[in-house]
Amino acid sequence: MSPNPVTDRLEIAFTANEGDAVDIRLYDYLGRYIQNIPVLDSNTGSSHIAALDMSSLNMESGVYIINATINGVKNSQKIVYTKGQ
Repeated sequence: MSPNPVTDRLEIAFTANEGDAVDIRLYDYLGRYIQNIPVLDSNTGSSHIAALDMSSLNMESGVYIINATINGVKNSQKIVYTKGQ
């Protein structure tokens, strides 16, 4: 995930095969669901990018959790969002 900390646009690079079930979600630090993160079209083969304009969500600065599930395999990572001025 880059950048981290994020001030506006978050990008998540990952690999997945065609037809794999991909679900990437953003949660606040208390575990409350905020939004799904859309997956952009694949550039080459199994490389994909999910992207989210964080500044459009009207969120406060703080720690957030990204939960990614690809074919039932779950991975979580903390991100720090710093609201722009």
